[in-house]
Amino acid sequence: MTTRNAAVALTAGFLAVLLPWLAFSLTHGGAFASQLHHNIAYDVFARSRGIAWDTYQRTMQPEFRSLGDVIARNPGAVIGREFANVFEHLWLDGRLLLGWPVAVCAAVGLLVAMLDRSLRRLWPLVLICGLAFVALVPAFHSARYSLAVLPLYATLAAVAVASPRFAFPFGPRGAVWGKALLAAIPLLASALAARTTLARSIQQLPIEVLDSARALRAAAAPGDRVIARKAHIGYHAGLEVGPFPFVDSLAALADYAHRERVRFLFASWPEAQLRPAFAWLLDTSAAVPGLRVVAASSSRPAVVYEIGPGFGAVPAWMRNDTLFAYHLARGRLHLDASNPEALKRLGGIEAAMRRDAEAARHLDAGLARAPRDLEALLALGETWLRLGDAPRSGRVFERAVALAPREPRAHLGLGWAQLLGGDSDAAARTWRPVLTAGANSATLARMFELYTSRGDTAAVALVRSQLAR
Repeated sequence: MTTRNAAVALTAGFLAVLLPWLAFSLTHGGAFASQLHHNIAYDVFARSRGIAWDTYQRTMQPEFRSLGDVIARNPGAVIGREFANVFEHLWLDGRLLLGWPVAVCAAVGLLVAMLDRSLRRLWPLVLICGLAFVALVPAFHSARYSLAVLPLYATLAAVAVASPRFAFPFGPRGAVWGKALLAAIPLLASALAARTTLARSIQQLPIEVLDSARALRAAAAPGDRVIARKAHIGYHAGLEVGPFPFVDSLAALADYAHRERVRFLFASWPEAQLRPAFAWLLDTSAAVPGLRVVAASSSRPAVVYEIGPGFGAVPAWMRNDTLFAYHLARGRLHLDASNPEALKRLGGIEAAMRRDAEAARHLDAGLARAPRDLEALLALGETWLRLGDAPRSGRVFERAVALAPREPRAHLGLGWAQLLGGDSDAAARTWRPVLTAGANSATLARMFELYTSRGDTAAVALVRSQLAR
């Protein structure tokens, strides 16, 4: 096949894929337009400040109608960000896409290809992948975007192994290349990384949508619609999807649902992550007027609600800051039941609500994963005290004292645990340095009894002065 014929065949293959999709899009309401400048605007002005994509769409996107608007906002910031992206994307490609063993091989392969001039033979691949890399520089990095550059990285890694340079031969007549044996290291590392990545990807597949869609299809009537952040629930249920609006309040969400005549609401991890004010939707114990649970997944966070005419009335628990925080924390924990911060957050709220058994379970689980948290340790120690488990409380407060030796609350709690455990001598020693640290009246009263019984007049005088305040 001649070069010309090959070019024609390549173009024809490209058009064979492009034209049917283009025709479908144009006949279903699509139009020629470009919104890619928002990738640049988000990367420069939002991502660096920790602003989520959905928040950018709601609050900042209207400000940027074209690439010119993005550049005009702050030309220096745009240029600086794009320049930094070149190096950042290379670094992230090495860390996230390739893994460092393969990345090192690719870097060595580039050096070898330059030395033996094999890079010249690779110019078509270098050109295509180089252009793909440059095209991705303005966007925020994603490993899946960088798959377009992977053929070049993999080829360079192969050059490092296949080239006779730096072969380190040994054996009869140098028949065995040492570096070929060393190639097993990046191959094994890649296999292990691929296994982990695939397991995580499979775990993140939204399989809960299938069960939810079956329940939704059974409950729905022709023409019904469902609110969701992602449209796959509508596809599997055979319903039209109304996008989850950019709102932060129950009243605003209800107004949208009634105005758009939407009968169902679907809540899963995208809704809770991208609309964090509504994470409580994942907690089916949070009863809301006008919302009826149609189906709730037992394995993955997913709830299908039916919207009734009373939807919009604010429930009593939502008017109570503690109860609202409680249901919000329960919903967020559904996103990742092993998240230490979510566990400790919920446990702390439960401790404040005197739900001690639940608080102890969640605080203990959170501290097992992130142990250096003073406030969580103090809350757990107090919880075990209320549950009457002095030994466990003592061990927790000892950890708190070791973490923060000058924190009076840790010493006060440890003293209570020792006293309730029957070791009044240890309690007296523990409390002695914090007699004037602002203990509550119940603790001061117990201190007064303890030091009076021991004949420690100096300590009694200090406690009496605190009681008199």
